[in-house]
Amino acid sequence: MKKLLLLFTAFLVLFLTAESFFNFTHLRGASQYFLSLAQPKNIYAEFVGEIYDIISQNYWEEIKDDELSNLFLTSSRQLAPSKVLASQNKEGVKRLINEITKDMEPQKKKEFAVNLSDLTLAS
Repeated sequence: MKKLLLLFTAFLVLFLTAESFFNFTHLRGASQYFLSLAQPKNIYAEFVGEIYDIISQNYWEEIKDDELSNLFLTSSRQLAPSKVLASQNKEGVKRLINEITKDMEPQKKKEFAVNLSDLTLAS
């Protein structure tokens, strides 16, 4: 009887430990996912990010991320005070747009995003 009770207790402790570990790892990941959804996104940076993707996928010559991000940086310097790219890829361009437009009015942000895309496409 003691062996059965000891075996049952060990199984119960093992089960509770596994369940706690599962809840900690999986539910924490889910909460991070829902927190990221709740954070507001800059629609103008998202728009420029889509333009970035379209250029990189549909450009008739192969263009590298650093070349394309530098095109966006050069175009942005013609429209607003100079900033620095955090990284030479799509995320770096989106961060650049966020930094430049953070103090602008919504109408100015829209004009900036459209003009930046136009200048980059013209380059």
